[in-house]
Amino acid sequence: MATSDNIGVACLALLSASAIKSAAVCPVKTGIDLIDIAIIRYPRISNFTDFNVFEQIPEITVRYVTSISELHHPDLIFLPGSKNSMGDLKWMRQNGLEAAVKKLAEDIPVFGICGGYQMLGVEIAD
Repeated sequence: MATSDNIGVACLALLSASAIKSAAVCPVKTGIDLIDIAIIRYPRISNFTDFNVFEQIPEITVRYVTSISELHHPDLIFLPGSKNSMGDLKWMRQNGLEAAVKKLAEDIPVFGICGGYQMLGVEIAD
């Protein structure tokens, strides 16, 4: 999933042990003029707690998406870490999310963290 402009971002926050162990999907906030963040929730997601800081900001909606139908047109997309970058990239290709993210990347920022950043490169070699 090559893009011309890749940016690496890391957000840090103090988290409880239960938050670190749980990959629960957070509820969607509703309202006008919210910043809508879509996080791709692939099967082997890791580093998901990096996004907890955004859930504390009332003006931000954080959504974990697993399909094109859930993606819509967010303000930005995060590709989180992965325990298997090549396997999760294959999963994204098979369900069409890779193509959808590439198309949206023409208009909105797409950030990768750890394995997600690897997926933004031209090639992943194991």
